[in-house]
Amino acid sequence: MSTRKKLSTSDLTVLSMLLEQPMHGYGLVRELERQHYQDWAPISRSHVYYSLKKLEGAGLTRRHNDETSAQGPDRDVFKVTEEGREKLASALGDISWVAARPPWPFLTWLAICQHTDAAVVASQIAARMAFLSQEIAKEAETRAAVEADPGPGQKVARITVEMTRAVMQGELDVLTAMTPRLLEQLKEEADNAEHC
Repeated sequence: MSTRKKLSTSDLTVLSMLLEQPMHGYGLVRELERQHYQDWAPISRSHVYYSLKKLEGAGLTRRHNDETSAQGPDRDVFKVTEEGREKLASALGDISWVAARPPWPFLTWLAICQHTDAAVVASQIAARMAFLSQEIAKEAETRAAVEADPGPGQKVARITVEMTRAVMQGELDVLTAMTPRLLEQLKEEADNAEHC
């Protein structure tokens, strides 16, 4: 079994963030929120605390003594061990990160949309295009925030934001170009079905 399968995406995200800076659980949650984690990692507050416990139990992190540790478990600062650093590096080399297609709900919908009325198809595509436009604008704001943050991950974060924006812009461009043709094909199929 690969390291990637043993450690969840949440575990690996927590390890990565702790490598940047030792933190307590509450600090991790705050930093994830600041970085708009929901855009790039499927991790919740409860995942953070579960991962901290799991990683410490596996010897991949340890509590780092400082003046805040007396404030309770939410304030215990965790630091990545050498084994944790090695496990993260190994997991990041797993092929599963790069050899998977994203099963977007919209892509599934598009594959089966011919079974509904063309007006519904047009409405759903318009809604998708509006969503993409909003997300592209949001990524522009995120990029500005990334550029204003001099942190160690700024260069990689900038590339991540730009790639996300480019993928969404590409989808928007394809939808803009193909929607009239798709709607015409659906209309032709409906007309042919009526004449049969």
